[in-house]
Amino acid sequence: MEHKVKPNDRDTRTVWQWDNSLSYEASFGKHKLNAMVGTSATRTMYNYINATATGFGTNLFGYHSLGSGYKKDQRGLSTAWSEQTLLSYIARVNYNYAGKYLLTATARYDGSSKFAKGNQWGIFPSVSAAWNITEEKFMKNQTIFDQLKLRAGFGIVGNQNIDDFAYLSLYNVSYTGTSDTGYTNSFVSNGRRGTPDISWEKQKQWNLGVDMAFLQNRVRLSVDAFLIKNKDLLMSHSLPTTTGFSSTIENIGAIENKGLEFALNANLVRAKDFEWNFAATLSMDKNKVTQLYGDNDVVYNVDSDRNIQKEGNLFLGESRNTIYIWNTGGIAQEIDMDRLNKINWNGYNVNPGDLYPLDYDNNGQIDQNDRVVIGSTDPKFYGGFSTDFSWKGLSLNAVFSYSYGAKKLSPWYETLIGSTGSGVASTDLLDRWTPENTDAFYPTPTSHSWINNGQNFLRQTRYLQNMSYLRCKNITLGYTVPEKWMKVITFTSGRIYVSAENLFEFDHTNIPVDPETTEKAAASNGEYKFGKSYPFMRSISFGVQLTF
Repeated sequence: MEHKVKPNDRDTRTVWQWDNSLSYEASFGKHKLNAMVGTSATRTMYNYINATATGFGTNLFGYHSLGSGYKKDQRGLSTAWSEQTLLSYIARVNYNYAGKYLLTATARYDGSSKFAKGNQWGIFPSVSAAWNITEEKFMKNQTIFDQLKLRAGFGIVGNQNIDDFAYLSLYNVSYTGTSDTGYTNSFVSNGRRGTPDISWEKQKQWNLGVDMAFLQNRVRLSVDAFLIKNKDLLMSHSLPTTTGFSSTIENIGAIENKGLEFALNANLVRAKDFEWNFAATLSMDKNKVTQLYGDNDVVYNVDSDRNIQKEGNLFLGESRNTIYIWNTGGIAQEIDMDRLNKINWNGYNVNPGDLYPLDYDNNGQIDQNDRVVIGSTDPKFYGGFSTDFSWKGLSLNAVFSYSYGAKKLSPWYETLIGSTGSGVASTDLLDRWTPENTDAFYPTPTSHSWINNGQNFLRQTRYLQNMSYLRCKNITLGYTVPEKWMKVITFTSGRIYVSAENLFEFDHTNIPVDPETTEKAAASNGEYKFGKSYPFMRSISFGVQLTF
């Protein structure tokens, strides 16, 4: 009997880190000084081995004796190795004068093995200052502010989050031949061209903020404005096939991000037996691509067949998270056919009841050049709020989160809408086009392919998902038992509560999924597969807390 041994995989990842720091503190009257210098070193080593053999007389030895397999021509062996190192030198100084003026200065000097020699090191300084205005003498007699603090900061941070050895062109060894004729080897590129001069991506950030407190600190408000400029972005982009490579990683552009953030905490009611607190946050930010490599105003994200993807493209002056699809012209009606039959649909036939895209460039042909940026996955604003009430022993706490203005594609929903009955379909198709229902929102199901020459004409604005939502993340109702009652049963305290997670949500999606989650496609095209994640989980729990 011939026995086989399945492939044996051994995957080892080793990480070691060594940190050292030296601190100094001193006070001179109203002056306080704190200084720190340090180093940090991290190394990550990865080793992988796969071995396969077959043709054993017994399975007693398993993978411990792979050389016992007599079918030597069916043996397999593959290995992989990588190593990355980050070394940092850090210095920080904090200065405080009488609690009124605060200053912090920090500098990092980082070296990364992900870049070639000569480009491995980068220096990243930062400085921040604060002025506690309410500590000034001229503020002593005012009664409006309990706290008024101005904050400002500037800093540079670095990013080295790319694949190992991206500065090198890597090749795999390929063998041809047999044991009888002999073997010859050749070197085959892994598809990525190395870029020896890539270096750190740098992010410059400016912050300006104010902290305020009123009504004996019962109302506290913080407002922050920020401007972030990323330059020398470490990004992968495609290459013409004539280069012999499919992609490369380069420092190819710049992105700007600016926004406002608000945080409010308020003790709205404070009475003998009743108290009501409220807290809320609001964030608004907008990013924009301000520079791409060379004179390019667009960098497309393409698949292995050179088809432009719907997400992952970069357009000058647009968000980095754009959605690039066809703008829908609506559902074709009989009255439209004379006009639509004059258009070259690139292998796709439009019939009454079909959804069709607009000829954006008016050249009489529908192709990838007719796609437009119709929005982004970025929300216009987002945040959360919470409130809690307490009355004697009863307490009620509720936490909410929200987001408004984000858009997303859902290939899953497009599949449900494109169903012809041979698979799972959406109930939305009950409002589909028929000769008797020409005002329907959804086109007629059709058996002909939506995809022609790499173009999915179902990807139109009509099926874009509105990701705005308001969710109750948690509600907890509790009761604290009076101590005199607990002492009767020899306990010092007790509390009973019921809590609900994700109790309800208001949203506008066409499918029952969690709008906070986004799954990345398993394929390498970089598209987001929103719609295949599970709906958010709703749970209710009861509990009793006892203290002896």
